[in-house]
Amino acid sequence: MEVTKPLITIFAVVVLSSCTATKPQRSAQATTKIETSPSASETEDANAQFCLLASKCSALYAEGTITLRDGNSSQSGKFELRSKRSTAGGDSLSMVISGPFGITAAKFLGSEKEFHFYNMIENDHYHGKPDAATLEKFTRMKGLSLGLLNDLVYGVSPIQLRAEQLAEAHTEPLGNGKYRFAMMNVLGYLEAITYRMSDNKLKILAYDRWNRQVPILALSDTKSDLSVKFSGSIEDEPFLVPNLIIATSGTQTLEIEYSQVKENPSNLTVKIKIPQ
Repeated sequence: MEVTKPLITIFAVVVLSSCTATKPQRSAQATTKIETSPSASETEDANAQFCLLASKCSALYAEGTITLRDGNSSQSGKFELRSKRSTAGGDSLSMVISGPFGITAAKFLGSEKEFHFYNMIENDHYHGKPDAATLEKFTRMKGLSLGLLNDLVYGVSPIQLRAEQLAEAHTEPLGNGKYRFAMMNVLGYLEAITYRMSDNKLKILAYDRWNRQVPILALSDTKSDLSVKFSGSIEDEPFLVPNLIIATSGTQTLEIEYSQVKENPSNLTVKIKIPQ
């Protein structure tokens, strides 16, 4: 498949920046000052909570505002998102973006084997494999695969300790109860999760990815290729969804702000209709 236009260009054509969404109330995050570095067992406990949180996230329906920024320019629109994770029978994600007056501007559908993107204004249809190399041509987000995106929209950690993937790992305290866990993959890239532990509850604050080998003890001095920040939360069960997700890679920034969320709806179907 040949991609001739990045998503930021298509988005600029089909969506106007006047769209807005109602913002839900954001909950304050408690802080507990901890000065000592976590032990190996505490790191394992944190990883166990990473995995436990991910296991609770099987499906998601959400509405809100999506904004793409490139330097000083930005375009915004409303979106409707549906997602299923592997615990619900296979990773899949769809998003329908609309402009003013509810006019549908673009549709995206991704599964484990393929993705489709349809620009309804220009009648352009793209499809291919949902790997990081292909999706980077659309989003200009380095290392952003469909699987990674399907973790981030839930606000869960893409990192889970697996012995066969681990080359090196390190956990460091950042103050105010925050820690950063970094893991060098045997494939040669580095990931890090910043999290807070308070009252035995884990809150994911940030995710960073370096698509190369970097010194694991000098992450604060090395800019990541992909940086994702999570803020606020929509209080609900069985898991907390961040209110605002901001992903940055180079000059590109993608913001997703939820106005409505339904967690693990039993009858969710991930599909969109694309004209032939």
